Parts: sequence; C-alpha cells; structure tokens
Amino acid sequence: MTAVLFALSVTACSTFGFRNPDTRWADYRSWTRITEGRPTIGDPTGYIGERHFGSDGYKEVYVNDIGEEVLTSDGPYRFPIGTVLVKEQFVDKNAWLEQNDPVITVSVKVSDVEGRSNWKWADSYTSVAKESVFCLGCHSHAYADDFVFTTERFLSVQ
Repeated sequence: MTAVLFALSVTACSTFGFRNPDTRWADYRSWTRITEGRPTIGDPTGYIGERHFGSDGYKEVYVNDIGEEVLTSDGPYRFPIGTVLVKEQFVDKNAWLEQNDPVITVSVKVSDVEGRSNWKWADSYTSVAKESVFCLGCHSHAYADDFVFTTERFLSVQ
C-alpha cells in the first residue's frame, strides 16, 4: 500500500508540479517590455479590484515580436494571430524593485475572428493557455483594443 501511495504522489508531482513553460513564452524576458521604466501601478482602469494585487500591485508587460508593432503603436489595436503578452505582477513596490517572485499571466492571440474566443490565457508561467471566462470578465472591457488594456496609448496617459 505504501508503494502505491508513493507511486501516485510521484506521478501527481511530475504531472502538475514540474511542467515546463510553453515554448511560445518560455523566453519572454528577451522580448520588448512595453512598460520599461513605467510599470502600471494599482487599478487605473477601475476593473481590477483585488485581481493582479489590486491597488498595491505593480505590473510589467512583455510582448513577442509578432505583436510588438501593434502594441507599441498608437492604435488601432488589432493583434495578429500568434501575439503573446506576458504580465508580471508584483505584490507591491518593494517586490517590483527587487524583481521578487512575480506572478505571471499570459495572453495568446489565437484567432482573427472578432469576439470572446480570439484570446487564450494562462494563469501562470507553466500553465496551459485556454479560454477563460474569469479573464474575459475584465478583458471584455478592453474589447475596442482587442481585449488588451496595457497598450502604448494607455501607458501614454498614465
């Protein structure tokens, strides 16, 4: 019986605890950091509430080469399929200054069809990107900008 329980625990850990990040965002730190020198702080949209560390949180956003031109422009914001955005979220200013233990969320553009299913989200660096009603709850407010809040236009008025 002990051997069976041990085998199950090893299997569970190897299945869930040690997943490698998706290759689409594994090297995100080498991408353009649109928030460089100007992290988003708190809840400037009024939609975050306590998500992403709420009013105390600091956020950094990275974009891959596929979406860089669109994200760093003044709009319109219609991202090409394959765009990946990675958001690092820090609990407060000290954690951000120290780059200490960010929580990672990922957005992946998967379709050109306008609507709720054109992005998938991963809720950690090693999670699988999938449709998320939870993420859409807020991101639907950014429908006009292809469900993305942190655009160059947004940052320029912060």
